[in-house]
Order: sequence, then C-alpha cells, then structure tokens
Amino acid sequence: MIDALSGFAPNAILIGEGSPADRMLARDEFVRLCELLLNGNPADEFLHVYCDPKGAPRFVKAKSPCVEKRITWTWDTITGRATHKVAIGFYPWNSRGESRWAAIDFDAHDGGAARAKNFALAAFQILRRCPQFYLILTTSGSEGWHLFVFSANFYPIEKWIWLLKLVIDHIGAEIKTGICEIFPNETRKGSRPHAIRAPGTWNPKTNQLGAIFFESITQLLKKERKEEESSFFYHSSSEANVGQLNDSKTQSFYCGGPENWLDRFAITQRPYQTCATAGVGILRFSAGRS
Repeated sequence: MIDALSGFAPNAILIGEGSPADRMLARDEFVRLCELLLNGNPADEFLHVYCDPKGAPRFVKAKSPCVEKRITWTWDTITGRATHKVAIGFYPWNSRGESRWAAIDFDAHDGGAARAKNFALAAFQILRRCPQFYLILTTSGSEGWHLFVFSANFYPIEKWIWLLKLVIDHIGAEIKTGICEIFPNETRKGSRPHAIRAPGTWNPKTNQLGAIFFESITQLLKKERKEEESSFFYHSSSEANVGQLNDSKTQSFYCGGPENWLDRFAITQRPYQTCATAGVGILRFSAGRS
C-alpha cells in the first residue's frame, strides 16, 4: 500500500537548515496548532514540561485546566520572552479513543545522530506522498527528530498505530526505546498513551529549541479558519430566523425559510470532472495489511 501512494502534501514549506517555530508559524497559528493537538480534550489534558528548582527536567501531567496559559507561556519561551522556560506536550487520544494526529520520535540517545536523521527523512519521504496528511518535521531540541502527522478528521488510535508501525517497518527501523518511539503507543485498552512535546518547543534536557525543517500544517489551519469564518453556509435552509436575517417576502436575495429554494435553484447539470480530481483517491486506514 505504501509503495502505491502518490501525490504530495499541498503547498509545503521546506527549510534546508531548519528554523525556529516563530520563524515558521505566527503566534495565532501556534495557538491553533496546540488546539488541534489537544484533540478536543479538557483543558487539563496536557503535559507540563519544565525544570525543577534543582535544574532537573520534569514531564508532568497537568493538574489544573490552564492549557491556554501554558500555550502562551510556551510561545514566550520560543520567542525568548519567558523568564522561566517551559514547554507543552499533548496526548494523541481523547475520551473516544480517537486522535487527529500521531508522531514518531527518532532518538539519538546512544550517539546515533546519523541513524536518527536517516530514519526521520525516510519516514518523511513516505508520508509526504499522502496528500490527505499534513506534516511537521522537526528536530527534538537535540540530535533526535520528531515527525508529526496530522489529519483533517479523527481516527481511532489503533489505526494510527497501525499506520506508524507500517511506516517504521517499511524504512527498516525498530520500535525500541532509544531508537524509535511512536505516539500513540500501544497500551492497555482505555489507558492514556504517552504524550510528546509540541513541535519546535523547548527541550529541558538540552536547553535547546526544536528546529522545524518542513511544515504543511498551516494549510490545514488556514482551511479550518476559512470554514469557521464562512457566514454564507451558517444559516439553515429550512428554518431561518426572520428577525436575525432581516428576511421578508419582499426581499428575494436570501432564499432561506420555508420557501423551497432547493427546487427553485436546483443544479440539474452534471459537474465537470477533471482528470486530476478523478484520479485522486483517499487513503483508508485498515485493520490489516491487505
């Protein structure tokens, strides 16, 4: 299935030397990215990353619903305005056992920097051929690499796990601590999978920021914002509020309300379909390797 994939992520940005997150994303884009990573979870379902008074790195599940404050604090750390540095991480799941994203962490803990980079680029080259995915390729704030995969839709975490394992197997890597880890990871049913730091954030182990080498996530963020801000399709075609819409029988521009405008303005001709659109398929996750 992987060999048969074709196409590329739309309008992707490739930075040869890597770049800090604030050079790739605007503040509001980073906030919206974190909201996407939150997976619709409560405001306390995130990972607080910091150093304790002795300087030891800490990765702690949040206890208070302060995700907006932590996102802002993380952004201030990225831009160099925070007095005390922090980062934020997220869990690739929600109460329904679904996620809109997944990630792979290619570690270089044993000095395998070249190995981590080669695996990350190989996995990236596979997934960038799937136009329905949006990617972020970044260093981990060390010699390791993080590859994030986003979708416009939620999928069961079991299918994300299957996809990541398929990619890992295809590039000849091994899911093993110190070499390669996946998010979500396999856990007991109902258990929370491990969290991972948001792309481009501060690494308390090295005191460095992750460098972003590739991102196409802004296309998804812009698409969702455009849909949210669209006012034309907001109104119902069957039950319009006349007072709010300032609609009346003497005004014919708005065709809402009880008037059967679907019949009056029906599209009767078959739309033209180009060869390009006719050839685009949607990758459907599968429970097996058929």
